Formats: sequence, structure tokens, C-alpha cells
Amino acid sequence: MTCSEIIESIAGLSQFGMAVAVGVGVFIAYKQLDSWRDERIAVKKAEVGEDLISLVSELDTKIRSIRSPMGFGPPKGEDDDGTFDFVGRLRELADLDTEFTQLRQFKIRRRAFMDSNEVEAAIDVFFDARSKLYAGLNGMIRQIRGAKRYGEDFDERAAERVNRYEEVIWDGYADGDPIKEAIETAVTTIETQMVPLVRLEIAK
Repeated sequence: MTCSEIIESIAGLSQFGMAVAVGVGVFIAYKQLDSWRDERIAVKKAEVGEDLISLVSELDTKIRSIRSPMGFGPPKGEDDDGTFDFVGRLRELADLDTEFTQLRQFKIRRRAFMDSNEVEAAIDVFFDARSKLYAGLNGMIRQIRGAKRYGEDFDERAAERVNRYEEVIWDGYADGDPIKEAIETAVTTIETQMVPLVRLEIAK
């Protein structure tokens, strides 16, 4: 083998070695990028999980407060047509609009990082409870004001309506309170689904 052939062989091996090195470098970079993406997704899942748990726990507490049997009358000297307490609860419910907006946003964020119909159904429980509370409180206010304004008789039908409203409004009014039980189950479902994601990230 001539000297030039030897040089050409060395050059070929060198190019091959460089190609291998480049290939290995690209593979390592790709794996690192893939690992970084997985880590970022895990972080996002943990953030969504932690924030969602905190929000539904806060909503649970506030809805319990709104539905508390402990009522309050109007300030001394202020007229009350019998609806003061119910109107106050309705305002408290309206004050939760920001929290419910955040909850709706969580549904969108959750879909981007995880697929869980159970969590989405659990979130919907809170919206359903809010709708029922709005209907119950507004219904009770209309019932009281209608009776005073138009002298409506408190007949059997009116009694049935009031009973339906009170079952929704008051926490523990009836055995097996459906709103209370639904929210408790929803909170448990969300915690069961989200806590492992939060713990996994904290453990890293």
C-alpha cells in the first residue's frame, strides 16, 4: 500500500469517525430534549394538580358557608321583607364568579396535559351545585316577595316549592343531602387523581 493510499484510508476512517460522533451527539441531544419535554409536562401536571386541589377545596368551604343553616338578619333599623338572608347568600354565590372562571380554565388546562373524564365530571359537579343554588335562592326570594306583594296563599303547592328550595339551600336539610354528597365525592375524586401527580414531582 502506497503512502497516498494509507493517507486516504486514514482520512476515510476519520470522516467515518466524525460521522459516528455527530450521529451519537444528535441522538444524545434528542434524548435530552425528549427528557426535558417529559420533565416539563410532569411539572405542568403537578402545577395543574396542586392548583386544582386548592381551588376545589376553597370552593367546597365557601359553598358550605353559603349553605350553612346559620342565618343573619338585617342591621338594626333596616327594613326586611323576609329575604335579607337569602339575598345575602345570593351575593356570596355571585362573589365566587372569579373562582368558577378559574375552574373553567382548569378544565381546558387539564385536557392539554392529561386525559381523565372522572376529573372533568368532578369539576362539573361544582357548576351544577352553583346552578341549583342560584335557582333555589332566587326561587325562595320570589316566593317570599310574591306572598307579601300579592297576598298569595301558602297552599300545598307553595309548601312543596319551598321545601324543594330549602333542600337545595340548606346544608344537611334533608337526609342524604345530594349537593353535599356530590361535592364531597367530587373533591375526593380530584384529590385521588391529582395528588399522585403532585407527589411524583415533589419526589424528584
